[in-house]
Amino acid sequence: SLQSANAKVEKSQEEALQRLNDLEIKLMDDGLMKQLRQLEEENRRVCAQIRKNGVNVGELIKRQEEYYAKERKKIIDEYEQKVASLESQSVQIDEKYADIVYVQQCLKEDRADVRAIIEKKKKKLEAYNDKIDDAEENISDVEAKIAQAEEEIESLLEQQRAQMASQNVSGTAVSYSVNDVTGFAWPLPRKASISSYFGPRVAPAPGASSFHKGVDLSVPSGTNILASKGGKVVISMYSSSAGYYIGIYHGNNTYSYYMHCSALFVEAGDKVRQGQIIAKSGSTGISTGPHLHFAINVDGNYVDPLLYIAQP
Repeated sequence: SLQSANAKVEKSQEEALQRLNDLEIKLMDDGLMKQLRQLEEENRRVCAQIRKNGVNVGELIKRQEEYYAKERKKIIDEYEQKVASLESQSVQIDEKYADIVYVQQCLKEDRADVRAIIEKKKKKLEAYNDKIDDAEENISDVEAKIAQAEEEIESLLEQQRAQMASQNVSGTAVSYSVNDVTGFAWPLPRKASISSYFGPRVAPAPGASSFHKGVDLSVPSGTNILASKGGKVVISMYSSSAGYYIGIYHGNNTYSYYMHCSALFVEAGDKVRQGQIIAKSGSTGISTGPHLHFAINVDGNYVDPLLYIAQP
């Protein structure tokens, strides 16, 4: 009957709608959902037309089933294509994920290597700092010893000057006359550049004095050193700071000193004349290179030698 046919159509329609709803839940795709909605609308339109016109029910059911079968196949094909595409994308994602995992592992290993290198460098730096600290302590000790040695040398020179003054030793023991106002001559047989002047200065080497008590005359090692003025040798020895050096007393509480020599040719107690070879230049003691340190002391005070000698 028509009522029975309508019931079958409605049941078929409900089943189709249920299948469409299931597909809608699975797909969640805007394009496919649009097609399904169009299919649903078409189905409703056809059903309404059937009821209105009284078309043959059997033919209607057959046509409706063919229509749904065709549309169902179309939707499933599209769904399978989507699934295949998703599976392909999933494979690509898995491959990219594997690459990312590999890169992360490499970075992890690199970080571990960097940490190991940093720790190794840190330990080396700590060792270097320890060595620097030890070296600085040693330098401080050396500087203290050098300062003590200089004080001892100056104390010795002061004692000798006092002894010479008490003995009233005359500096005119060498009998010759000089025309220079001060009686002092250039202490070298050649010209020489002055590498350090008398007075305050930056210490040229650790332990060296920051107040220069003489002048430094740059000459090659082995250059003859001459007595700047006649007198009596009061000291001829080695010091850790002055190296090999000589001191000459010229009378009137006046002394001349010759330091950093490589060889000494006179001894304490010898009388020397002006221009006599008394030593060879060198770089002994605290020295940055071959030179002669020449100093003059008057009445216990060091004076600028350039005020007493004339440069050639």
